[in-house]
Amino acid sequence: MDETAAMLIITAILALYVVDKLFSHLEKRKLQDTINELSSKLMAKDYREYTQLSRPESREEKPMRNPQSWHDDPMIEIDDDTH
Repeated sequence: MDETAAMLIITAILALYVVDKLFSHLEKRKLQDTINELSSKLMAKDYREYTQLSRPESREEKPMRNPQSWHDDPMIEIDDDTH
């Protein structure tokens, strides 16, 4: 067996090792996410508290109404689709 064949075999073995480690890491991360979710569900005192904890933080909500003019409320973005 010459050197290039030996290097090719070693490279293939290392590539398989790296791919195996990558997939095992992804599987462990998925299992840990499942464990964290189930722990959160278990630690919540009721379903409402669980949904509040699992929901991402709400950002500051923009006002829902459209201003009559720019002078009425300059902080509200005017929705051009309604005009």
